Amino acid sequence: MKAWTYKVYHGFFRLINLSKSAWISLLIIFVVYGLTYLAQTDTLFIALLNGKDKTSLPSFYLTLFFLISIVSHYPTYIEFSRTLGQLDTLRITWHKSPGNCPIGFITYKASGLKSIFDSSFRHILGLLLLAAVYYIAASTYYNNVVRVRAAGDFDYTLHKYMLLECVLYLAISISFFVFIPRVAGAKFSRMIRNPNSVNLKRLKLIFWVTTVICFITVFFAVIISYIKHWSEGTYWTYILSLYTLSFQYSVMRLCRKRVVFLTDTTFLIFLSMGGFLSLVIVGLAHFRPLMFNSFVILISYFIIFYGVIVLPIKHYIFYRQYDRGGRLSEKKPELFGLTKFSYYFFSWFTPVLPYFFVVWVICIDFVSGNELHRLETIPLKSSAHGQKPAAVGTGEFNQAMQKHFEDKENIYFISLYGGGLKATIWTDLVLNELASANYNYLLDDAVAVSGVSGGGVGGSLYTALQKEPGTKTTEELIEQISQKNYVAIDLVYLLGHDLLCGLLPQCVLDFFGVDKDRSSRAMQIYANAALDRADYDNSSNALTSSTFQDYWGELFRRQVSQKKFFPALIMNSAATHTQRGISFSVRTDGASFDDIFFDCTDLLDFKDQNKASLGFLDATSTVDRFPILSPPAKVDGKGYFLDGGYFENSGLMSLMDYSEYLRTKVFPCFPNYEKKWRKKKFVFIQIANDEDVYLRQIVANHLVQKKVNNSQEFISVLEAVTSISFVATYLNRKFDYLGKGGDSLIKYHQIQLPYLLNKDHLEDFYKGRVGDQAIKKMVENKNDIILNNIYQKEPFKYVTPPLGRQMVPQSLQYMRLSLPHSGLHQIVKDTAWLNKPLQPYLLKI
Repeated sequence: MKAWTYKVYHGFFRLINLSKSAWISLLIIFVVYGLTYLAQTDTLFIALLNGKDKTSLPSFYLTLFFLISIVSHYPTYIEFSRTLGQLDTLRITWHKSPGNCPIGFITYKASGLKSIFDSSFRHILGLLLLAAVYYIAASTYYNNVVRVRAAGDFDYTLHKYMLLECVLYLAISISFFVFIPRVAGAKFSRMIRNPNSVNLKRLKLIFWVTTVICFITVFFAVIISYIKHWSEGTYWTYILSLYTLSFQYSVMRLCRKRVVFLTDTTFLIFLSMGGFLSLVIVGLAHFRPLMFNSFVILISYFIIFYGVIVLPIKHYIFYRQYDRGGRLSEKKPELFGLTKFSYYFFSWFTPVLPYFFVVWVICIDFVSGNELHRLETIPLKSSAHGQKPAAVGTGEFNQAMQKHFEDKENIYFISLYGGGLKATIWTDLVLNELASANYNYLLDDAVAVSGVSGGGVGGSLYTALQKEPGTKTTEELIEQISQKNYVAIDLVYLLGHDLLCGLLPQCVLDFFGVDKDRSSRAMQIYANAALDRADYDNSSNALTSSTFQDYWGELFRRQVSQKKFFPALIMNSAATHTQRGISFSVRTDGASFDDIFFDCTDLLDFKDQNKASLGFLDATSTVDRFPILSPPAKVDGKGYFLDGGYFENSGLMSLMDYSEYLRTKVFPCFPNYEKKWRKKKFVFIQIANDEDVYLRQIVANHLVQKKVNNSQEFISVLEAVTSISFVATYLNRKFDYLGKGGDSLIKYHQIQLPYLLNKDHLEDFYKGRVGDQAIKKMVENKNDIILNNIYQKEPFKYVTPPLGRQMVPQSLQYMRLSLPHSGLHQIVKDTAWLNKPLQPYLLKI
C-alpha cells in the first residue's frame, strides 16, 4: 500500500511538471476546445464540409496531422530547457545538422533510463487535440441536426451527449495505442530496441495498413464533401476519418523510428515541411484571404507560433552545452564567423528576448505608436457652382421631407440591431422586402435608418445596392455578400499583418506604404461584393472615393427627383471616451449637432478640414469593430471608436434623439403645423436578429417564477460586466410600452429572426430554472412554426445563422424562409391604432 501511494504521489507531481513543459501544447488544446463555446464555430465547420473551397478540407487534414505531431513532440525540448543540468537519470548530447550551419535541425541522444510515463503523456497530448477537434464536429452536429430532430422535446439537453461521445472517441483512441504492442507481440519493447527482430515485419504491416486505411477514409471524406456538401454522409465519413487519423497517429508515434523515419533528423525534416506549408498558407492568405477555411488558417498559425517559440529554445540548449567544459575557443574552436554569432545570439540573447519584447511593445504602444488604424479623410465633392459641398444639408433634407410626408399620416423610423454578418444579411433581406410592392414600398416612407455593428453595415450596403444598379438583382448581390468568409480576413491579419505592423514605428510603415488594417480590408471585400467586382479588386470605386455624406446625397437626390424618398443614415459607434460616435448622412447646416444627437461625437464634421470628411466605407467601418477581432478606429481630432453595440446595440437611442428633434425643432417650422405635422404618427421598426430579443418577445409581460441557479461571485460579476444588452433591452421595452398605448403618436414593431428554443435557452436567459408550463407552451408553439415552415424535416438544408462573420448557404436559405414568420406582415395589418385619440408627443428617457 505504501509503495502504491508513493507511485501515485510521484506520478501526480511528475504529471504537473510535464504539464509545465507542455504548456504550449495544452494551450492549443484548450483553445481548440474553447472554440465549441463560440456560435461562429458551427458555420466554420459546416463551411469546411460544404466542399465549396476545394483546397480547404485537404489542407485541413494535412495541417492537422502536422499539428498533432508537433504538440506531442516539442514538449521534450521545453522540458530539457527547464531542467538543463538537473537531469540525473539521463545523459544527453545535442547535435545539429548540418553541422557547419549556424542554424539547423537540433537532435539529441540520451543514455540512461528513459521514462515511459513521459512518452505516454506526450502521446496523449496529440490524442487530446484530436479529441478537441472531434468535439467541434460533434457539437456542430448536435446543435444543428440532433437539436432540430429533437425540437419536439422541450426538455432535451445536448451537452451530456456531446461530452459522452467525445470521451468515447478519446477512450477508443487511447485503447488503440495500448493495443498495438499486444498485436505486435509480447516482445514489442525489445523489438523496438532491436531492428532485426522478426516482429519488425508485423510492425511494418500495422503501419502501412493503418496508413492506407487512413488515406482512404480521408480521400472519401473529401470527395463526399465535394458531392454531398453538408450532409449526413459527409459528417459520418468525416468522423470515421478522425478515428483512422488517431489510429495512424498512434502507430506513427510507436513505429516511426523503425519503419518510416529512421533518424530523428529525418523526422524533424518532416515536421519542418509542416512549418513550410503553414508559412505558404498564411502567406497566400494575406493576398487571397478567402482562399482557405478559417480552421486551416488557425492551425497554420498554431504551427508557426509553436516554431517561433521552440526553435530558439532548441538552439539555446544546443549552444549552451559548450559552456560546460570551459571557454568557447577551447571547447569548440571551429565556432567562428556566423556560427560564433549564432552561439552568442542563441546562448546569451535568447533568454532576455522576452523581456526585450515587452519593453519594445511598451515603447511602441505608449511612447511612439503608429497610425495603422487611422482613418483618412477624403475631399468633399463640390456642387455645380463649386461654392459649397454637394452633400445634402438639413435645410434641403427637411424641405424634401416636408414635401414628401405632408399628406401622409405616419412616418417610419427603422433601427438595425447589431449582430455581425447575420445582422448585415438579415437587415438587407428585410429592407429589400420593405422596399417592395409587397409592403407598399414602405422604405420610401422612412425618414431615418439607424444601424449598429453588423446592422449598420447592412444599412450602408443596402444603400450601395440601391445606388449602383448592375446586371444582378438585389437578391443576388445580397447572396454574394453573405458567402464571403470575413472570419478568415480577421484571422489572417489579426495574427499576421496587423500583429507585426502594430510592433513597428510609423516611419517603417510609411517606408513600406502600409496604411490598411484588417477592418479596412474587410470593408473592401464588402464593397466588391456589393458592386459585383472581383474579390481582390483594390482599384478605386464609388464607395472608396466618395465621402459618406456625398455618396448618400447622390442617391437621395436621385430618389427625390423621381418623387420618392430615401431615409437618412445614422451609423452608431462607441467612443473610448464614453460617448457615442455618430455618422449622420445629412450635413448639419445651420443646426447644432448636439441639438440633434445629444452628447455625441460627430464623426463626419472636421472643422479644421471643412472640405474633407470620412469616406463611405471608413465611416461605415466605425460601427462594426468588435474588440480584438477588429481594431478600434482612430479618427483625428475625435478619438478612438469601436463597435457601437458596446454602448447600445439596437440603434433606437439615436432614433429617439432624431425623432424628438424633428417633433420639437423641425415640424413647428413647417406650414400647417397644428393641422398636419403636430399629428404625425411615428412608427418605429426594429429589425432584430438576436436570440434573446426573440425569446423576450415571446415571453413579454409574462410573470415568471424561477429558481435562481447558484453561481460564483466572479462568474456573476463577469456576466454582468460583459453584457451589452442593458440599454438595448430598456429601449425595446420603453418603445414597446409607448407603442401599446403609452403614447398615441407612437407605434413600435419588431421584425424578428426566429430561432428554435429549448429548456437550456430558457434557463440561460433567466439564469435559473423555469417551471412555468405556460412559457414552455408558448416556446413550443413557436418551435412548431419553425419546424413546419422552415426546416421541413431537412436539418442539413437549413442552418441557424450564428453571431459571427461567416455564413453558409444553408443559413441564407434559413433567413429567406424566415421572412414570412418574422412579423413583417404585422406592419401592414396593424392600422387600427391610427384612429386613436391624438396627444402631444414628447419622448424622454
